Amino acid sequence: MSNNTNLPSRGITETPDGKTKQFFDAYYQKPLEFSANEVDSVINFFTKRGFDEAAARSTSSALLRQAKIDSVPIFEVLDTLKG
Repeated sequence: MSNNTNLPSRGITETPDGKTKQFFDAYYQKPLEFSANEVDSVINFFTKRGFDEAAARSTSSALLRQAKIDSVPIFEVLDTLKG
């Protein structure tokens, strides 16, 4: 009897250490903080362009995080997305 699932199969090379690295990827890093104005603006940017609320939040968090890491103002990033 075989089990049909859409989950990835466990390979021999998968180790507990690899799982720990994935889970605690940002554990020792300083947390990123954003102003409420930036967060609301970015979420509204995407919802006005037809994104679902969850998709807008998810995309916004990814963009805010990367903009903070790269030291680029988020509004500058949004200006490049308008085209």
